[in-house]
Amino acid sequence: MTRSALFLFAPKFREFGADIARDWAAREGGAIVHGLCTGSRDVPQVVSRCLGDLGGEMHFLPEREFQWAVTRPDAEVLQAFDRLYPAGTYGAAVTSDRRVGRGYVTNGGTRPDLLGDLMIADPVDGPRNYVLGLFAFVEEVFDRVQPDLVFCYAVAGAPAFAMSEVAARRGIPFVRLAPTRLGKRYLVDDNRCGFLAPVARRYASDAPISEAGQAAALDHFTRFRDRPEAPDYHKFSRAKRFGQAPYKEFLKNAKSAWKSALPGYLRKSPEKMERARRKLFEGVMALRRGRAMRRAFVDPATLAGDYVFFPLHVAPEASTMVLSPMYTDQLAVIEALTKAIPAHTRLVVKEHMNMLGRRPDGFYEKIESLPGVIMVDPRTPGLDLLQGAALTTVITGTAAWEAFLLSKPALLIGDAQHRCVGAGAAFQSDFADLPQAIRAAMKMQPASDAQILRYLGALFDESFDLSTEVLWGDYLKTDTALREGTVQAIGAALHHRLASLG
Repeated sequence: MTRSALFLFAPKFREFGADIARDWAAREGGAIVHGLCTGSRDVPQVVSRCLGDLGGEMHFLPEREFQWAVTRPDAEVLQAFDRLYPAGTYGAAVTSDRRVGRGYVTNGGTRPDLLGDLMIADPVDGPRNYVLGLFAFVEEVFDRVQPDLVFCYAVAGAPAFAMSEVAARRGIPFVRLAPTRLGKRYLVDDNRCGFLAPVARRYASDAPISEAGQAAALDHFTRFRDRPEAPDYHKFSRAKRFGQAPYKEFLKNAKSAWKSALPGYLRKSPEKMERARRKLFEGVMALRRGRAMRRAFVDPATLAGDYVFFPLHVAPEASTMVLSPMYTDQLAVIEALTKAIPAHTRLVVKEHMNMLGRRPDGFYEKIESLPGVIMVDPRTPGLDLLQGAALTTVITGTAAWEAFLLSKPALLIGDAQHRCVGAGAAFQSDFADLPQAIRAAMKMQPASDAQILRYLGALFDESFDLSTEVLWGDYLKTDTALREGTVQAIGAALHHRLASLG
């Protein structure tokens, strides 16, 4: 029987996504690939053209989103939704999308968006209308196409979130790409949050780690202990953000904004005007970044005594909005930490370099006004602060993973991929219990080298190398051989994961 799949396609995942779908279909002996498409209007056309006879239904979601946002569901539909899905699904769906959950985006700027404008205008009913409309539509699509597999390249918005929930309710495999934080290695994960479920299963099982996995684990462990460094996607993101002087970036974006605004105004095109607003927004953010870089922060060389380290997260981002929807307000988290840390410590907070200029006015001043808080220079390597800290605390994030590898104490307020090890990180999501959790975390034993090496070995056995440039750069401008290798790696992983999930 011919397989059926439902993919999420987007501007960064048009040709790339179609190529992956074709490779996977060939490995399955044939398949029909359906799609939900976001972003620009050309996405469904480009994907259909690339898929050819493998293409099935293609739906351009932005054509429907505004109708969902203004259509009120009746009481029966609302009650049916709450019966059908697990408790908290509605709130998590709203929070997962920076456009729909615009009111939750308080710690960072988000680009102008027509749907977001609607949510600002109607924060009472708009989000609920949208989520109910989206879920009803996704259920209808599932009814028609009967997918054997649901695939999203990432879960960073309500459409992907809804696809994962509907798939889970129906017992259909849902998979996504997830970074492992080991260089350029990724895996196809069946955990929506990217907590690397295949790795957790392998770690907990009696299955031995391959010789290659053991060797790679030992090599990474030794090199990281000798010379810790950030994952490749962090380096790529930072290079992209800081590759141009702020004023040059502003001028470039202002020029692009004008090119979109003039025809948008003359043709009365909301889409072109939205593009102009977004370009202007990015230009202004670049200027604000330049100003933020000139701001006075504390020199970490002057730190004395014990401290708890809290690295600020990017906002809005899936790391909080999808993985930890209850902790999107980092100011609230920092305030709770200041009330919970022992008297002999202070709280050292470091900004994420990619967020310079993107925080609301007064954000840093509010943090600095809290008792016992020190805002250090954001250019300070987080790994340096982590290694000197009495405790590293995160919502979810790379710092806890790095602390795990370095056998340094860490406390998770949200969740993290390596919690399955059962050692190396404390967990406490209740602010009321933070004082006791912090005291216990400072005294806890780190994970043993054997535990760390087995987990790393499982990571290497379940993952594969992917090019960051192909994933997040300009797909069509990257080297052909590199593109083909990336597509084949993901296609093979999809085939393997579907077979393993039954």
